[in-house]
Amino acid sequence: AQTPTVRRLKLTEASAKVLAVTANLILAAFGAGCIISGAKAGDEKLINRGIAVIALTAITRFFDLFGGLLKSGLAFIVTGLAFAALAYFVNKGRKALIESAKK
Repeated sequence: AQTPTVRRLKLTEASAKVLAVTANLILAAFGAGCIISGAKAGDEKLINRGIAVIALTAITRFFDLFGGLLKSGLAFIVTGLAFAALAYFVNKGRKALIESAKK
């Protein structure tokens, strides 16, 4: 049988996870909203702000996922190299989006 303290601790951990997922979804929605609004209004700063919000959220979740500094540092480098190639194409898409928003 579990003590009330153990049950309360499990509930608290579950609540914290639900709260973290909810906060991440809100941040992602905010970032996406900035990108979409910026594209419609032709506002380059708003598009870049949305991309920054999504990128910073992803980076913080990355460190949460991998834990310790050495482990997360190595994983971050490997993942960063993989994303460097992807960034080239994302930047081309971003520039095209900004250009189409200016027209």
